[in-house]
Amino acid sequence: MHRENEPVARSFQALFHNEDSAKNTIEALQTLGWSALDEYAVIAIEPTDRDLRAAQADTICDLLEDRLDHCCAFPFLPVVAAVVKTNLLEIDLLKSKLRDLANKNEIKIGMCESFAGFLLFPERLDQAKTALNYVDEFSGAAAFSDVFEHELSAQLQHEAPKALLCMRSVLALAKYDNEHETNYLETAEQYAKNRFNAVRTAGKLFIHRSTFLYRLERIKAQFGLDLDDRSLSLLHLLYSLQIVKEL
Repeated sequence: MHRENEPVARSFQALFHNEDSAKNTIEALQTLGWSALDEYAVIAIEPTDRDLRAAQADTICDLLEDRLDHCCAFPFLPVVAAVVKTNLLEIDLLKSKLRDLANKNEIKIGMCESFAGFLLFPERLDQAKTALNYVDEFSGAAAFSDVFEHELSAQLQHEAPKALLCMRSVLALAKYDNEHETNYLETAEQYAKNRFNAVRTAGKLFIHRSTFLYRLERIKAQFGLDLDDRSLSLLHLLYSLQIVKEL
């Protein structure tokens, strides 16, 4: 870990432990340049043999901080934990970088995707650790959203926060609609309900097909949600569209 990141690491460790006053910790982070208005991905890293030693942990921390922008990494046994400032439109690039790091350095990486501010840090790290169990299926690095369908039942049994189970892009859609009186969320919901048929969905929304297609492009460009991506988890999408109304 780089020396200048030591105060930041101590603050994040306090959040992961749920120690001290969250308000004081967040204020300390903000004075160090980490704003509660930004979005952060939480990452868990371990060697492929799962035997994390002190010297190895330091090497992994240095590797992450050297290769990733706006990253603070530190040992948080039994893993190395890292916090990376990112956003919806950068998350795929971050995943690609993490997979490259995993494959070249004999490490495994699990990630809880970007989420605004410093709330729910212990739960976010738990999701990153959960993703670690599936990395062999995802070229060395897995995000929790990749394994959502496998883990939904267990997460519900453990009463995981609904906001963390919701697609970040759907959360962003709902927030934007609320602030700007748009209806992107309804557009996404109707498209899913109408089995991704553009003509039928446009009819249900009482808009022209070209207007509907424009909305789809805006949803993809502004929120990183490609509703025509066939690799998208339909279960995760439908679940997110439902629970976001309860948040």
